[in-house]
Amino acid sequence: MAIGAINTCLEYGLAIPADIAIIGFDNVPFSKYTNPPLTTISKPVFEMSQLGAQLLLDSINGSVSQKQYLLDTELTIRDSL
Repeated sequence: MAIGAINTCLEYGLAIPADIAIIGFDNVPFSKYTNPPLTTISKPVFEMSQLGAQLLLDSINGSVSQKQYLLDTELTIRDSL
């Protein structure tokens, strides 16, 4: 979505980041190759997958957790901010 937003803004003559700043989420590999390179937030997909699988197994085995989990994210600043 953020890459599409960059393209649309450029089509309408908006300068990024002078007129509008854009931040993406997920840090897809090609985000650093957009024009301008996209500032993005990374999430810990592997840890999320492990935790989700463990919670599913716990639920199947009758253990319901009321815990909240907070996983680290990372902001990668590039030229779109």
